[in-house]
Amino acid sequence: MRSPTFKTSYLPEYLAWLMFLAGVANATLIWSGVYAAAPQTLLVLLGGLLGTTGIALLGLLMLATWCALGLLLAALTRRVLEGRS
Repeated sequence: MRSPTFKTSYLPEYLAWLMFLAGVANATLIWSGVYAAAPQTLLVLLGGLLGTTGIALLGLLMLATWCALGLLLAALTRRVLEGRS
């Protein structure tokens, strides 16, 4: 039985899902009223100018940011792992 190599590792996918779950947690905190989970500048701009809609948009923005970071981290990890083999 062959042992799994780094090339067939699922590490990039796990990292992407982990970052997605972090984004879900961050957006949920923002939507539930824990505004310390958001950057203060965006909170003042979106919450102050748009009210409740701004807070909803801020949660979506944070979720999209975490997802984009997760995909970037997964792509970089995959490139590093493929470069080693």
